Amino acid sequence: MLDLPLALDGRRSRRLASYPRGAPFSCPEVGVGCAGCYAASPLPAGPCCYLLLQSRLSKGTASTAARREPPHRWQASERGSPQGATVSPLLANLFLHYAFDLWVQWWRQKQARGDVVAVRYADDVVLGFEHEDEARRFLAELQERFKRFGLELHPEKTRLIEFGRYATARRKWHGLDGAPETFKFLGFLHLCGRSRAGRFLLTRHTDPKRMRATLHRRYVHHPPAVARALGSTQMLPNGNVLVGWGTSPYFSEHTDGGRVVFDARLPQGGENYRVLRFPWSGHPYYPPVAKARRHAAGHLLHVSWNGATEVAQWQLEYGPTPDEVAPQRAVPRSHFETRIQVPAGAGYARATALNANGEPLRSSNVVPLE
Repeated sequence: MLDLPLALDGRRSRRLASYPRGAPFSCPEVGVGCAGCYAASPLPAGPCCYLLLQSRLSKGTASTAARREPPHRWQASERGSPQGATVSPLLANLFLHYAFDLWVQWWRQKQARGDVVAVRYADDVVLGFEHEDEARRFLAELQERFKRFGLELHPEKTRLIEFGRYATARRKWHGLDGAPETFKFLGFLHLCGRSRAGRFLLTRHTDPKRMRATLHRRYVHHPPAVARALGSTQMLPNGNVLVGWGTSPYFSEHTDGGRVVFDARLPQGGENYRVLRFPWSGHPYYPPVAKARRHAAGHLLHVSWNGATEVAQWQLEYGPTPDEVAPQRAVPRSHFETRIQVPAGAGYARATALNANGEPLRSSNVVPLE
């Protein structure tokens, strides 16, 4: 649904109407760049917009990330774009530019006698009209225009109000009590106010509804963590919650009931903007590292591969020369660094990382056994 708060501003009478969100459009023939956009009303539809959107989609400038589809895979939809998808604002702006913006410009130049002011941010729009009769005519014609694209204005959220420097005086002249009506736009409540000199002043206040929050769950850290800013929460697949404590150097995992099952601290002075936990696999670009030292029964080969997450075993290889090392046996990976016993008499040795299926990943350097 479209959300078009329509503010009607005028010299003698200020009228305001707001247009709610409507159903997602599905008409592929939206007049884009057609000559009729500047010549007639309502505008004739054409295939230009469909071709433009098709071009954008084929170039990969839009994504269906909200559906967790790979970037190269597109899924047909008969109900519009997915909620929260990156393609949604792109399609909405393209659609409204040609279905609404250009039509408003044409209407202002060809149909209006007085001033018409239009301000649009994404799907929020404020329109100001100098004359009340033009505001009402524009509203009726806009309803008819939207019908051409399968849209409609919500009857309960669409309103026409008097607003502006003369609104208070006109309300008194009509015998109405109270201050002029207000409207909300982009998170601010707009009111008819007065300056210290008594002149009209458009006043803005933060929308009170945006300043309220409902507490659903409470997670507490011990010792107490006081964060001046930042911080994050992440719902984990097992139902737990991962909490990043912002400017405090902590991050912890809590059960649904609030019990702490994991707690960590960053180095002194550390802070986190956001903490996220996901399964991942590390594949370092550098090979494993092996070092040898003498042992009572021969040598010990110390091998590690910093950052690799798929190593399950180490395969020991040794021989009389660097070119003659051959596989001998496999030992399980042990912590960060694994120690492997090499028998006496071997001249050179190395280790090869194996995954859980026994497949080789990468070999270390060949080290001499002196």
